[in-house]
Amino acid sequence: MLLVGASCSEEAPSEAGASASIVDRLERLAFVPAGRTVRATGISVGSDVDLLVDRFEVTWALWDATSPTPDAVPDVFRPGRRFRAPEAQPETWIRDVPVVGVTLDEAEACAAARGMRLPTFEEWMWCAIGPLARPTPSGQIQVNVANTAEVGLARPAPVGSFESGRTPDTGLYDMLGNVWEWSRAVAGGPAAEWAVLNTESWSPQRWQEAPARYVGGSFLTPARSLYSPRRGDVYAHAATLGQRSSDVGFRCVAPARDLLVRIADEALGADERARAVAIGVRWGSRSVPSLTAALAEAEGSALLTAVLEGARR
Repeated sequence: MLLVGASCSEEAPSEAGASASIVDRLERLAFVPAGRTVRATGISVGSDVDLLVDRFEVTWALWDATSPTPDAVPDVFRPGRRFRAPEAQPETWIRDVPVVGVTLDEAEACAAARGMRLPTFEEWMWCAIGPLARPTPSGQIQVNVANTAEVGLARPAPVGSFESGRTPDTGLYDMLGNVWEWSRAVAGGPAAEWAVLNTESWSPQRWQEAPARYVGGSFLTPARSLYSPRRGDVYAHAATLGQRSSDVGFRCVAPARDLLVRIADEALGADERARAVAIGVRWGSRSVPSLTAALAEAEGSALLTAVLEGARR
């Protein structure tokens, strides 16, 4: 069974593991339409296909429920070990903060187990800045819209805690701050030439060949624009595959049509149809082509029919 999901600040937190329904899992995904930034913004990134994207960074609860090797991460990275849990709701904090200490390969294996994958660097940037190439996910550099160093929390926050920092068009949370996020580097392409921040340890020749980059900053880094046309850099670090860090996690993506076809035969409970329609309403009219194409391959899918109904409203 396909596994997708994460916890949410808009509802009672849940582990969204193997026992969660397909509607539970879809509720935790955002629809990001294909497109490209306009040239006048100074950076060109985009996606050729519509994407379904984790609205939140993968949490420890989701990692433990879906990773093929949940114990691969050393215990020192576990919540309550490296960072002291807050006195209020410590169990919620331990469950709903982003997983950290995972290598790129471990993150990719977890994504694959959920029928998804890690975003490429360019896809991640597209999801974060959108067609108008916002300087930050929420649009402006402001304190207290993201878990960055200025907030002074000095530890990860439960995913989705910073409501005002989400992307306005697609509803993605924590694309700036909280924890850095793994992305897979792809040779060539317009995004590959943008310099990373750690050029002192990665020369221009080496960082363009780095197998991975982690993107977006963390609770330890200052709030800043995700890219700077003037400097020609992006808020990213070049990285090796086996690197582990206490402030690097990940989120997953999948081509929308492909994922929708794979889940089309999932059962839709009688009490879940209204929720499926609401998912379509949130995804909006831009998701109609992908939903229509998926439904054409999976004719009669009650799940896709309900989501499409909402998207057309």
